[in-house]
Amino acid sequence: MYPSEPDTLTASNREVFMRTITICVCVCLCAACGSAQSVGPTAEEADSKRLQAEALIHEGETALEHARYDEAREKFEQALEIYRKVYGEKHPSGATSLNNIGGVWDSLGEYEKAIGFYEKALAIDRKVYGEEHPDVAGSLGNIGKAWYALGKYEKAIGFYEKALAIDRKVYGEEHPDVAIDLNNIGLAWDSLGKYEKAISLYEQALSVSRKVYGNEHPDVAITLNNIGLEWKKLGMYEKALKYFEEALGIRQRMLPEDHHDVKTSKDWIKLCKEKLGR
Repeated sequence: MYPSEPDTLTASNREVFMRTITICVCVCLCAACGSAQSVGPTAEEADSKRLQAEALIHEGETALEHARYDEAREKFEQALEIYRKVYGEKHPSGATSLNNIGGVWDSLGEYEKAIGFYEKALAIDRKVYGEEHPDVAGSLGNIGKAWYALGKYEKAIGFYEKALAIDRKVYGEEHPDVAIDLNNIGLAWDSLGKYEKAISLYEQALSVSRKVYGNEHPDVAITLNNIGLEWKKLGMYEKALKYFEEALGIRQRMLPEDHHDVKTSKDWIKLCKEKLGR
């Protein structure tokens, strides 16, 4: 049996990183009593709450890794509530928690619910950072991934392309996130049956990955494999074979011979050779 699905590189593991927040304690004058009253928690209280929220996020991530989805969502929701009480509604930490909750719904296959949380996170990120920021690109990528999972490939491409434009402005051409965006767009074009467009995107992603990682890296092998699959779908088995063999060489140098990825590459090579009558 040959593999039925391509190895693909998606945005699902893109992380929204926590940031160190400087807390400002505001003081207002009470007109009724003429005395000063502090508003919100003190810096010490805010720091304690922040640590509590970070601990909850860590527990939620652990639960998510072990597929304890209800527990993970509960922890992320508790962290979100703390952040909102300490910092208000429009704060990067709240956006992080919203993305985390969306990720849980994503893992459960509840993609429309996930999109709702990702969009709320995106609105906060845009308000805080403007358009050109990695967190904005991350939220756009998350929304694109969810639309892709719903089979709305053209919508997914729209969000992936926005993420790509931001990542290029922020990082330039030579960055892993740029390669991820290009691969995601290529995957969506593949799903629309536009194999030559997919090849173009994958070739760009391959160029970026080689500049970032060099030739001996799993991401390079994945993209080579993706390009091979597109040529195979176009019936260009000689071209496909070239990419599959290059991907296999990298994988054999990095992985044990019985690894799934090595076996997959060998299967595709065998198929191409059979089609070519070898």
